Amino acid sequence: VILQRPDAADEDDRELLTQTHLEQISANHKFRPLAEYFAKVEYFHLVPQVIRDPGRFGSTSGDVFGSDFIAQINEKPKKTRDAWLRRMQEALRAAVPEFETLSLEVDSAGRPHLVAGYRNWRQSPAHQNEADFSDGTLRLIGLLWTLVSAPKDGGVLLLEEPELSLNSAIVRTLPTVLAMAQRDKAMQVIMSTHAPELLDDEGVLPTEILVLEATAEGTVARMLSVIPEVAGEIAAELPTSDIVDSLISPQDLSGLINVGRA
Repeated sequence: VILQRPDAADEDDRELLTQTHLEQISANHKFRPLAEYFAKVEYFHLVPQVIRDPGRFGSTSGDVFGSDFIAQINEKPKKTRDAWLRRMQEALRAAVPEFETLSLEVDSAGRPHLVAGYRNWRQSPAHQNEADFSDGTLRLIGLLWTLVSAPKDGGVLLLEEPELSLNSAIVRTLPTVLAMAQRDKAMQVIMSTHAPELLDDEGVLPTEILVLEATAEGTVARMLSVIPEVAGEIAAELPTSDIVDSLISPQDLSGLINVGRA
């Protein structure tokens, strides 16, 4: 035990309990590298509806749901921003049908917008802004921006169900995309998912998968590689998604099915 609270000082001054030692610069000297590491944790879960209409939900600086997502892009130096958008543009051309260009424009009221050009029967591309993008396109743009803009000492990136609204073929490539993004960065990616396509990527190992199982005592996390019930299946190299499915699927869904009966 390095530090245990509440201590005598906390009992004398209850205001001290409003902050942890990890937060206080004057108190975290002995373990400041840990505090600095946690400070670099970034959570990603953009909500397309919030990006399309931030005014409706209230724009907040650094909002993880995306109310100021486009404003964050606009705040980057133009040279850097344009270089990152070009990288994203190449990826989006491969993933989004008829996608051609991606840029940022500021309207007459000073509001920045993402503008995409799509190929059509006309000579010049048809243009749309974020209000017209599909949920999948917006989520993919957000994920790509998070990856290209991550600092070299990127810390930890938390992704919640990155497969939402994305085509299954794109979902299958996400582990490879994330692995390539980590090559030149000190970044660890932790994500939650319900997509079997992610688990079946050959680069995802049983030692990298935490299976979340609902029990009478709450949710329990176990590393797939050390779960004795499926050791034989892992050794036989069965599809990882099938192995995990056998552990987490509800055993009796008759009650759910009966709801639809007269």
